[in-house]
Amino acid sequence: MPKLRYIILGTTTLIIGGLVTLSLTGTSAISEEIDASQASSLALVGDSIAVAITTKDDDHKSVEVHTNDYKWCDLSAKLSSEGDRVVVRMERSAWSRFGWCDPEAEIAIPSAFNLDVELDAIAANLTGSYEAVRIKADRGVLRFNGTASTFDLVADAAVVYLNFLSHMALGSVNIDVDKIVSSISYPD
Repeated sequence: MPKLRYIILGTTTLIIGGLVTLSLTGTSAISEEIDASQASSLALVGDSIAVAITTKDDDHKSVEVHTNDYKWCDLSAKLSSEGDRVVVRMERSAWSRFGWCDPEAEIAIPSAFNLDVELDAIAANLTGSYEAVRIKADRGVLRFNGTASTFDLVADAAVVYLNFLSHMALGSVNIDVDKIVSSISYPD
């Protein structure tokens, strides 16, 4: 009889485990787009996320946001125009706050936009050509590969890989991080 209980418990555990696994693996992409013809900057605020931000050269100015929607681990992006800037507010689902998942987003913005990021924690891959870049976070992992007229990073702790592809003036890079691991390269 103990063997039968073990088999029943094992099957129940397996079924519950399978349902949880299946519910977490189903994904879909959600895309949002907003006209940015009157804007010159992007502000990224809200919940901590992993994000890839790229600049694009095209005739029409728009900001595009793509988020992955994992069941029980969704991330929504609310876009709005506020004067000369587009604000992207990231909101994670309640389930994702337990640490079971890391929602991801991809953002494409027009070239030479200002980028202003203010999140508690961020894992970011930034590529392209920006005007001013300002990132403020408690914790961050940041990879930057591109150009910017100014670059400002403020954090308590960060791991950064910065590859500036154009000449940066002496005072145009400001890194104010208490605990940092970094690799920074400038062009010759």
